[in-house]
Amino acid sequence: MKTTLYCTFLAIFMLIIANVSNAQSWERYETPEAMISIAVDANKVLAASYETLYQAALPIPSSGINWAPVPMPGSGPVTAVAIYNESIFLLRGNTLYKGVGDEWSAELPLIQRIAVSPDKDAGIVAWGDGQIHHYIDNMWYSRPFPVDVGAIAFDCSSFFVFTPDNSYWQGTNVYDLDMMGAIDIPYPMEAVCDDEQYFVGGYADNFSAWYQSHKNSIFRYLRVMTPGMLNTCTSIGDTIWAAGSLGTKGCIFNTEDLSSIEIFPQSITQIRSDADQNLLVAIDCVNSIYLRGGSTINSVSRIEDRHFVKINSVADDYLLFSSEVSGEYQIVTSTGATLRRIMVHEGNNKLSISELKPGVYFLGNEKFIVR
Repeated sequence: MKTTLYCTFLAIFMLIIANVSNAQSWERYETPEAMISIAVDANKVLAASYETLYQAALPIPSSGINWAPVPMPGSGPVTAVAIYNESIFLLRGNTLYKGVGDEWSAELPLIQRIAVSPDKDAGIVAWGDGQIHHYIDNMWYSRPFPVDVGAIAFDCSSFFVFTPDNSYWQGTNVYDLDMMGAIDIPYPMEAVCDDEQYFVGGYADNFSAWYQSHKNSIFRYLRVMTPGMLNTCTSIGDTIWAAGSLGTKGCIFNTEDLSSIEIFPQSITQIRSDADQNLLVAIDCVNSIYLRGGSTINSVSRIEDRHFVKINSVADDYLLFSSEVSGEYQIVTSTGATLRRIMVHEGNNKLSISELKPGVYFLGNEKFIVR
């Protein structure tokens, strides 16, 4: 019998507290406007707003990102962009276009969404109008699908489809799909798989939630965090990264190490990766793009919530911690709300926390618990 195991919010954050580590830096750059989709390969980053597609070359110079508009076909709002085999795939006005050099071709009509795989050889998947389409090796392979699709994860040997009616389907390709059972995420947002496991994130009862399991396991683990939503996911090697909102803030974390969770000022709407560069790229819902890893990092611009802080102890109504820099820090609740702002000094600090209620809190992206 297939079993679903639940992890409560408290259990997850107790795990976080037990294994706290300093956050690595993400570089933050401003985008020309709010972006709704990104794509990355070894040579460039693409970022799309509803009306404009921008391109920036990699590596990024120390002076910052140089965004250049890219001419686009069609009309209507842009909703997704992806890169496969040096071709650009653009979803605009429910038509999927493919761009090679300066030439664009209309590939598919009536498309609702597309999905990409961190496996660069796996192609592009699109769906809409009761069909799932898989583009690989310059060919489209299509099949009817009996129910609405929420998210798809795939690589060169596996295919997973997650639906809003709580079912999930599994097979080796788009033609070979069997319904395997139910999941308790009625709103799957994005999914990803690697050689060993699959992941699907979204929300359930207004809580951010995800399933993660080995591909052939009979066990499916549902993990539930705080009020919020997991909007997006990607992987590098055998590491899956998820991102979305944590209360009123944004978050990104490595799903194998919840102490890696990092808090951002705004909800993270999409995260993508390039395995060759070990590079992660993410955008928020306002006008920021964040990069981590790779050889693209030439300058550091840390966001406010990510100073280097080390929590030493919580005892006798005081929090003892050290900071690598002086400046303003935020105490953030487990729902992402800013509780208060404090000024700290470089080195050791002592902060009264007598007024804090029992619970989990964040300071400079480190976590501490008040009992």
